Amino acid sequence: MTYKILIVDDTPKNLDLLHHCLREANFKVLVAQNGEAALNRVDHIKPDLILLDINMPGMDGFETCRRLKQKEVTKNIPVIFLSVNDKTIDKIKGFDINAVDYITKPFDPVEVIARVQKHLGVYNVQKQLTNQNTHLKDQVHHLESLAILGNTFNQSRNIPQMMENAMKVTLDIFKCDRAWLLYPCDPNAASWYVPIEVTTPAYPGAHLLNTQIPMSANISKMMQDVLAVNEPFVFDATFEHRDIKIAQQFSIQSEIHIAIHPKFGKPWLFGLHQCAYARIWTENEYNLFQDFGHYITESLGLFLSIKILKTKIRNE
Repeated sequence: MTYKILIVDDTPKNLDLLHHCLREANFKVLVAQNGEAALNRVDHIKPDLILLDINMPGMDGFETCRRLKQKEVTKNIPVIFLSVNDKTIDKIKGFDINAVDYITKPFDPVEVIARVQKHLGVYNVQKQLTNQNTHLKDQVHHLESLAILGNTFNQSRNIPQMMENAMKVTLDIFKCDRAWLLYPCDPNAASWYVPIEVTTPAYPGAHLLNTQIPMSANISKMMQDVLAVNEPFVFDATFEHRDIKIAQQFSIQSEIHIAIHPKFGKPWLFGLHQCAYARIWTENEYNLFQDFGHYITESLGLFLSIKILKTKIRNE
């Protein structure tokens, strides 16, 4: 991996010297001659570390660092200050605004390289730990969400209640505007409708519940596609909805849905709508929604099996 180092210094001699020694150490070098240029540069190319001169005309290094640390995308980039001033008060000021190091000019290129490599190593370890922590939190959230769904099913006495409770839990966990079940999911039908719909209290849009909607060629094709696989389909800011008219009518800006194939009877279509904004579904959300769909499929199959068994026993 080739690391990108941004040098911010208004002195051409310092820029040339740092540029040369960093290139010799196999770093990719970016250059800015003042604070404003540095802030503009990081918006387009995110460096892995910044060497930042303090004494520059206009915006000095301290103010440049403060602004870098205020931005979400650059707040964690290591900043090493460069300065001819070796006063303790200036060093403390630098560390107070979260710089990782302070090098006094004139600097030794070998020392600069050593410190850059050290802080890149520390930064990478911190990033790995952050990623691992995020991954563990995602796993815990995934398992806790499935447990909540399972507890809801255990408290349900019949299929309509089970499915409505599942929609309420799903709506709450995914923080969407509408959760719905379409039944039966039949691409060859003349129309389709949603017998179960749950929306947020503040949802101002049109409701799908029990509205008979003529089957369009686009919706029929979507149903065929989703019935043919065992995974979710998504429509969002990166992938336009199959039926623009339906999307506009029911304020659908983003959607995720999956087919429910019970052991008995016709399939269902289970989905979520984001209506307030165009949401892009993350990989974790996609995986969790897929597991919700599979869990509902298994639970629905169990309910139907028990129902059929009870009916059989009564008839004997």
